[in-house]
Amino acid sequence: MLVKRIGRLCAVLVLSGVSSVAFSETFTFSDALELMDENGHVTIPNNFTAIGQNAFNSTAVVSVTIPSTVSSMGNYAFANTPKLEEIVIPNSITSIPAYAFLESGISKITLHSNITSIGDNAFHSTNITEINLPENIIIGTGAFQRSKLKHLRLPNGTRLNS
Repeated sequence: MLVKRIGRLCAVLVLSGVSSVAFSETFTFSDALELMDENGHVTIPNNFTAIGQNAFNSTAVVSVTIPSTVSSMGNYAFANTPKLEEIVIPNSITSIPAYAFLESGISKITLHSNITSIGDNAFHSTNITEINLPENIIIGTGAFQRSKLKHLRLPNGTRLNS
């Protein structure tokens, strides 16, 4: 297989005998700026499989629609986004990485039962006041430090990294 990329365009030559081709596309900071509407809303297209490190860092994003094709996100993905208030993480994402929402305006997040870990400082200095955690989750150091979290129930099997 031969792949030729020119900017965001990609030409693929598939040789005989190749039955399938899979591509991984990471949503980047420039994608965020390009796709954000005037009200700060972003809908990530289905062709993306990951949200890159710093993808929304220091932007004016208010809300993000993440498709189920996205299975991972990078550190600092939503850091320093004071206007971001609420986000729904799709079932396809199993880990909230380190510093993912550092100093964001997020006050509400929906986590599903597939989430297995929350990275170090993931919700550090956020407006989050409540969160429901799934069972058997690993919580990183300082994950909720300096947040406005008032109550945290640790479900069965919770492990804290220190």
